[in-house]
Amino acid sequence: MIGRGKRSRQSQRSKEEDRISELPDPLICEILSHLSTKDLVKTSVLSTRWRTLWLWVPYATLDSSEFPCLDAFVKLGDRFFDPVRVSCLHELNLNVIDMNNKGGDGGASYYHKSWIDAAVKRKVQHVYAQLQGGNLDFYELPTSLFNCKTLVSLRLCLVKVTLDHVGFVSLPCLKSIELKCFNTNEASFERLVSCCPVLEKLNISNCLNIRDVKVFRVLSTSLEILVVSFLNFVHDFGSGSGFVVDAPRLRFLSVVGELSESFLVNNMDPNNSKVSISLAFRLNDFDEAALFSKRSSIRRFLSGISKVSREMSLSAFTFELICIYSKLEPLPLFGNIFSLHLDSTVLALNLVPTFLQSFPNLRALSLVIICLAPMSLFFSISAYLFIELYFFLPQVSYGAQKEVKYPSISSVPQCLLSSLEAIYFHLSIWETSEEVILLSYFIMNSAILKKVFVRLSTSDGSRENVTLKRLLQIPRGSTKCQVFVL
Repeated sequence: MIGRGKRSRQSQRSKEEDRISELPDPLICEILSHLSTKDLVKTSVLSTRWRTLWLWVPYATLDSSEFPCLDAFVKLGDRFFDPVRVSCLHELNLNVIDMNNKGGDGGASYYHKSWIDAAVKRKVQHVYAQLQGGNLDFYELPTSLFNCKTLVSLRLCLVKVTLDHVGFVSLPCLKSIELKCFNTNEASFERLVSCCPVLEKLNISNCLNIRDVKVFRVLSTSLEILVVSFLNFVHDFGSGSGFVVDAPRLRFLSVVGELSESFLVNNMDPNNSKVSISLAFRLNDFDEAALFSKRSSIRRFLSGISKVSREMSLSAFTFELICIYSKLEPLPLFGNIFSLHLDSTVLALNLVPTFLQSFPNLRALSLVIICLAPMSLFFSISAYLFIELYFFLPQVSYGAQKEVKYPSISSVPQCLLSSLEAIYFHLSIWETSEEVILLSYFIMNSAILKKVFVRLSTSDGSRENVTLKRLLQIPRGSTKCQVFVL
């Protein structure tokens, strides 16, 4: 009797503890979808009911690196994507590393196509695929993916995006595309973008056959965010590619490029748009002869963004390039830009006032001083600019000097006199005299300036007090100006 009572209590306790089995299958599948592939498969041994439950999860993550061999990975994938199964699949994460396979249509590459085909039939909404074959050969994608009526987001890495043999392309729900380390051609790229009527975000980085693509055309009436990053870290690609952007609803454009020969913005949202630019136009040196050969491309780029953008952010490299270009041709007026962020080396700081003459309606300025090691600083700036700055920058000591020599105020930018209200100034760790001179220049000559935020690169309290004391001694051009040290 005692043993029977004990077993009865244990049975009752097991029922109370196994609350999860009382849940409906769809909810259990939702919970299981948060497990790794290995842990997910292990649940099949819990009970008869759980034996096939893992096959119905709405989120599938298949990573070949989690398996001891590729055959085991393929076997599990084939079982999960059994064509008989008709349950909806919300998301597919597919990571394949098969260094013995050369991509294309041969070898063992059949499985990724059949899996994606099955996912499309199961009304997949999000596809994230990284398919790495041997010798940097690219996997081709099944044509069904480009006719998926339910697809909302698509993220691809190390794949071939070619639509040459795709008769019809229709992606009516696709809102986000990310292409990384990919292979394509001009016609396929343009067709992919233009066949997404509700596309909102496009992120592309490092097209590995860029030598074969002369122009990337981004033509979209719905696109809102465009991020482009092409860095020359794999090969010397020779001649670079160009970009043409015509997207009337585009409100954010970020460009980081070493390979772009030209970047032409024909259309953006004129009322609420922001651009973040780090472009080199394939220039290694900033001498006037090199810039002269690129002046047409630079002129068209600056003209395009000057008409549409409200906020602008420039890297130190691009800021220097534009300043040297302005010696060859006058800059356009950026009358629509109200907020400007600049990264700058210490040696280029005296170019800022002249540069601001092209921003007559600027309201907010953010300036971050880039700290570079002496050798990298030397190579980051042209000899021409180095000599110019060395001889013409005011030589002011920040240490024991009692009186600071301020720059001439004979030509103050219009924005300082009529529109600039806020300045964010991030000092370098050195807090050089050039930085103090420029900050003093802004405080002295800004007629309606309200707030100046100065961020130090150290957390030294005593140094902060000294800096604040010196800033408070600077005569102010605006009676409403307040200075804050962060």
